[in-house]
Amino acid sequence: MTTANPDATHSPWKPEWNLTGAATEDSLSSSSSSGDGTDCEAGKSRKANNHVVWPWWSKATNALHEANRKFVLTLALAAARNPIRCFVTIIILSVTLISTGLATNFHINVDENEIYTPFQAVSRLHEEWYLDESGLGESARNTVLMIHSHGDNVLAMHSLRRVFEALDTVRNTTGYNEVCEGAPYYDSYNEEYTCQILSTTRFWYHDHQMFEDQVNTEDDLVQQLSSPEYPGGVPTDSEYVMGNLQHDENGTITYVPAFFVFVMLTDKGEQTLEFEAAVLERLADLQAQWDEDATNGLRLDYYAERSGADEFRRAIDKDLYLLPAVFFAMSAFTCLVFFQKDPVQSRCLLGLGSIVTILLSLSSGFGLLFICGVPFTSMTQILPFVVLGIGLDDTFIITGEYLRTDKTLDGEERIRLAILEAGPSITVTTISTASAFILGLTSSVPSIYWLCLYAFPTVIIDFLYQITFFVAILALDEKRIKDKRLDVAICCKSQAKEGHANDSGINADSSQQSTHFADKIMAWHARRLLHPVSKVLVLISFSAFFGFCIYRTTMLKQDIDIKTLFADDSYMIPALTTVEEFQERSFAFSIFFRNEDQGDPLVQQKMISFVEEIQALPALGAPPPLCWVRDLQAIQETEYFDVVRDLPFEEQIQFALNIPAFKEAYGNDIVIDNNTGKITASKCTILARNSFLLESIQNTIDHLNGQRAITESQDINQGKAGGEESFFTFQNIYLVWEFYNVAIKELITTTILSVGVVSLVTLIFIPHWTAVCFIVPMVSVVYIDLLGVMEMAGLDINAVTYVCLVISIGLIVDFLLHIMLRYVESSSASRDDRVKETLETMGSSILLGGASTLLGISMLGFGTSTIMRAVFISLCSMVLLAVAHGLILLPVLLSLVGPVVTHESEETPCESIQHDVSHVQELSPELSAAWGPMSDATFGLSDISTEVEV
Repeated sequence: MTTANPDATHSPWKPEWNLTGAATEDSLSSSSSSGDGTDCEAGKSRKANNHVVWPWWSKATNALHEANRKFVLTLALAAARNPIRCFVTIIILSVTLISTGLATNFHINVDENEIYTPFQAVSRLHEEWYLDESGLGESARNTVLMIHSHGDNVLAMHSLRRVFEALDTVRNTTGYNEVCEGAPYYDSYNEEYTCQILSTTRFWYHDHQMFEDQVNTEDDLVQQLSSPEYPGGVPTDSEYVMGNLQHDENGTITYVPAFFVFVMLTDKGEQTLEFEAAVLERLADLQAQWDEDATNGLRLDYYAERSGADEFRRAIDKDLYLLPAVFFAMSAFTCLVFFQKDPVQSRCLLGLGSIVTILLSLSSGFGLLFICGVPFTSMTQILPFVVLGIGLDDTFIITGEYLRTDKTLDGEERIRLAILEAGPSITVTTISTASAFILGLTSSVPSIYWLCLYAFPTVIIDFLYQITFFVAILALDEKRIKDKRLDVAICCKSQAKEGHANDSGINADSSQQSTHFADKIMAWHARRLLHPVSKVLVLISFSAFFGFCIYRTTMLKQDIDIKTLFADDSYMIPALTTVEEFQERSFAFSIFFRNEDQGDPLVQQKMISFVEEIQALPALGAPPPLCWVRDLQAIQETEYFDVVRDLPFEEQIQFALNIPAFKEAYGNDIVIDNNTGKITASKCTILARNSFLLESIQNTIDHLNGQRAITESQDINQGKAGGEESFFTFQNIYLVWEFYNVAIKELITTTILSVGVVSLVTLIFIPHWTAVCFIVPMVSVVYIDLLGVMEMAGLDINAVTYVCLVISIGLIVDFLLHIMLRYVESSSASRDDRVKETLETMGSSILLGGASTLLGISMLGFGTSTIMRAVFISLCSMVLLAVAHGLILLPVLLSLVGPVVTHESEETPCESIQHDVSHVQELSPELSAAWGPMSDATFGLSDISTEVEV
């Protein structure tokens, strides 16, 4: 090992036979320089002497380490001996998996109701009944138009003309009549079934010419709009179609902030989707015309049922360029890290190989999940950045250990020694990270479940590719150097004289070689950090920061803002803003009744009682504008109903539905069995207050739980499982609220389980029991710091930050475990020396891994949507905090109270080398044969020698 200390006189590489069975630095450096082998006794192999604490635990952990070492060595040496076969096989495998996945079961899911709603949520069961069984929900595909003047009063004739213009744009779009043919809504004026339109234009039966004929003055307009009933006696829904309107003391409307038009299209599958796309295109053109008209003071906003999914997908597609940009930036960084002035000793190709390794692991992991049909969501986009961080950490650790070995040794032996040192570290972090993601599969939220389902096999595949594919690239690169071929331009050979070139790189392998900039930084850092004053300052500053983050964490809150899911230039953002500002009651909740005899007066009374309890909730606070069971009782009390008063209820309801106004108002709210005439399902519609529900996410959670409590308290629902109730309420937004209802509880559970599994992995795989006393508190501290930083950055707990927090444990522990394991493996006598050695070896790899990950994540800052910027802030904070705690706070704590591990000698490095070589010769031929009958000679390269120089 070449330390950054210029006074170092020991060997320039440091394989230790400590806890992994690797040779100690002094022993092997001396044995490699001494031909008689007399120095071998000086470097007995060492294992952690924990027998004084738990002898059975020590033996078990040592056995695990031995098994892991043999497994990793077998794969790595098989790849080193057959690099071309390994290289080609893994590329073919990865390309095959991703191609097959894309061609078969790959699909993107952008339906927020589906990807965020917990699997067994009651609202999901209610939705399934509503859409598939009730007969009430087939036609509900709204196209919404909003005409406003940015808050100014639009109560004027010219505004209504603009409303008709926008409505006619929809109705005149090709395909409207076909989509509306056979709709359940009955137009009593035209005596036909067609798409229902909710709008102030209903005062003139949605006929522009009738409006022009009947409205001659502004007073005429005001008087008609102020009427409590539409022509024909249908009750008006003024707040729904005119927003936050105002009246005078006589009930006359004086102010209208916006006109809202709802065109309810029949769902005919692809036909309706194509029509909606055509309508949206025409509305965009109309919006542009209005904006360009200097005489027009009105603004048109709009959206259709498909708009949310379309714009969500567009936000994803718009930021897809960031992924190749990330890989390009990180490729450039790795090339810079491995670049040397000497064109032969430069290893830029090796740096590119590290990126290719991660790309192939992503291709294999994602391809495998595509084949299995696991949906790809916007949340899954975050995973490549995590895998990049984990993969490059492993790359720098393997390469650093390789370049610390003696370059006079055979290339295969150098790989063997490097893997002996790096193998335990990358194995432990892989197990801990994969385990954290496996625990994420306990989540009931589909997007989290699917993300973790993508993550854990991809992390494992990346580990396998690191010790095979990347090792094969390392072997090929070493052969290139021995053949004096130029980096990048491998077809050209160097004309430099023999011995002119020096091997260099991370922790270069000779005392005469230049020191890598990362080594210089970490050597300087170690000297400064271990100064007593520095230790005190570190403890004080990190403690103060932790305390401040605890305080800020208490201020962290949940929030819901659907606008963050869209690109900044999405037409959905101004449309949703218009709804928030100008329509107090835009959430239309349905109160459903089913599985009961709704003609029974006692049942009807229970229905009305349920409605009254629901309307008393703070989010509602007003009776439903339309409720057939309530309004039917009012009609039954009139003389008009005398002719059927003594008839059965089934005949009475048919009589009522023959009244044009009643049929228009309630025809879509009642489903009647054609055979029995009984009502099988029905609903009432009630409007909620935006100002209450949008004030805070807690209000929405309270409303969700409040209506559920009322539902469960009804005696008619007693003994019925969730989702089977006879009376209940539902609105599509419930599906999103269900996520927030469980988010905090699931986040706490997932965090505790993840920290628990990290504790278990640490206890099992780090060969000193005290390691868990450092790792678990450190992970917890970083996690709390992350929460505090997110709050300071203005982020809230939402679907995006929730995902970032779920994956954070796996990435945080990656930076900490490497440092802890290297410290425990160190054979230095004092704590300070152990910390210094750890920082000068593993520290440079952690620094480069963190820097490369930050560079990649920084590309997200150029995203066009709020979701990408939230991911950028979350992941950047996560990496910075993890690296800072891993390279600053943890080393200081270890230098003060870290375990001083004693080692017991077991075998000489010479004996150990012979033992491992013989073992690999026994095990690796099977793996070597698995690469196939190809020979490296076929590709113009000879096998790397298997001889060990000692």
